[in-house]
Amino acid sequence: MKLIDIYIADDHKMFTDGVELILASEPEINVLGVARNGKQLLGLLHSQPANVVLLDITMPEMDGMATAEEIMKLYPAVKVMMLTMHNTIDHVVPMVKMGVHGYLLKNTGKTELVNAIKQLHENGQYYSGEVATKLAAGIREHEEKTIKLTAREKEILQLVFDGLSTLEISEKLFLSHRTVETHRSNLLSKTETKNTAQLINFGLKNGYINHKAE
Repeated sequence: MKLIDIYIADDHKMFTDGVELILASEPEINVLGVARNGKQLLGLLHSQPANVVLLDITMPEMDGMATAEEIMKLYPAVKVMMLTMHNTIDHVVPMVKMGVHGYLLKNTGKTELVNAIKQLHENGQYYSGEVATKLAAGIREHEEKTIKLTAREKEILQLVFDGLSTLEISEKLFLSHRTVETHRSNLLSKTETKNTAQLINFGLKNGYINHKAE
């Protein structure tokens, strides 16, 4: 069984101790270390890469936004999950626009935390239900939908968000593999996105994705 190696970055020791205790009982997850700020986290990543980092926004010396941006530039294979108490549009939207792979609130329970890490590692993204709802509602208030998707494109985008592969989508919609690939390619082109993570961010920000509670 291949372990999911993670780092936790947060300046509150009591919180990180609790997260470590929760994850210690998960055989698939291996906590490599804990950092108290962004600079420490970058140093840890330089010494030993990880699959996932759990990152707070408010930290001394180097905050979560600057750290996330640096990680995605230097270590593109690392999945960045914001784990924070900040749930306002002013905090959520900039992080999602930047391209972070996930956003989870500190009031989440043990089950969702573990599932979020696993889904992030397997599918490349995870947003908590509350965050996804705020994104969809907040963005619609001040941004017009300048890009229109067809019904089929919306359907495929939703299934991509749900974690289905191209083969699984083709079987579910009774379409050929090539047809699904064409739709996915058209979606990237139409939305001017470069990869699946950016495409999902577009769908969330523009209200095309229905976040289904686990």
